[in-house]
Amino acid sequence: MPDNMPSPTPEESYELSPVQPPAPPSPPPVNPSPAGFNPADVRQSSASADRAGSDAVTADADQAAAQAQADAEAADIRENRALAAVAYMGPLVLVPLVFGKTSPFVRHHTNQGFLLFVAEIFVWAGLQLLAIPAMVIPPLRAMLGLVAFGTWILFFVFSLQGLAAALNGRKSEIPIIGIHKVVE
Repeated sequence: MPDNMPSPTPEESYELSPVQPPAPPSPPPVNPSPAGFNPADVRQSSASADRAGSDAVTADADQAAAQAQADAEAADIRENRALAAVAYMGPLVLVPLVFGKTSPFVRHHTNQGFLLFVAEIFVWAGLQLLAIPAMVIPPLRAMLGLVAFGTWILFFVFSLQGLAAALNGRKSEIPIIGIHKVVE
């Protein structure tokens, strides 16, 4: 040891202290007015934010209006299912035709029931006209009987389908004839 260094005392130790990791570098200072700052950009982005905010308000209003309309339609269906079901009971189609004018659900089923009733009348009239020659031609009489039975079964199934749809609160169309609109 060199002479000018004092010798360590017993209280002093030569232990190595743990190594501390270096401190992370501090972030660069924020310049309050960066280069290229344009106040017009702030006004423009503020105007865009205002437009986006008004678009969000409009979208919320549209969504609320759609929800209110859906709620009104659901209430209409709940209140008028029985009246809509009556439309599929032959001549009783006149009851919802008179009393269900304000309900779109009843009007739909009244239209379907009315079309079905009119089709039944036309088929019945056609079968009656064919029954005259069928009285003298026995094979035609048998064929006409099968056609009449099949037709009435078909009309009965269509009536049951419409009745079930009305009672379950659904709008469905009768095949073939249901696409026409007579009752508005």
